[in-house]
Amino acid sequence: MSWCTPADVLSPNAKQVLTDMASNGSSEAAAVADCLNTIASNGEEQATDRYLVGCAEEIRDYAIRFINLMRPLVNCASCGKAIYQDEAIYAATWDDPNTSKPYCGKCDEDE
Repeated sequence: MSWCTPADVLSPNAKQVLTDMASNGSSEAAAVADCLNTIASNGEEQATDRYLVGCAEEIRDYAIRFINLMRPLVNCASCGKAIYQDEAIYAATWDDPNTSKPYCGKCDEDE
């Protein structure tokens, strides 16, 4: 991912943060920096630090939504702890050996 010059309307601090994000070697950080820089390029009102922080929070929230939709949570059948479905250990129970239930693998059923 290529990085261009930070928008002129950015504060010195925002320019430095976005430049650091874009050049740290992470394509994900560069993508966020590019997105925020694009928003800032839309005009002075959208280039304020406060506005861009709000945008970064929204990006974070949508990223979390994506994670949650792609990695749904289930509750451990033993302790009730929320765990990612793809990290759960599925095992049949004595009362219903034909149905497997999710377990976190970190709790003790004898507690």
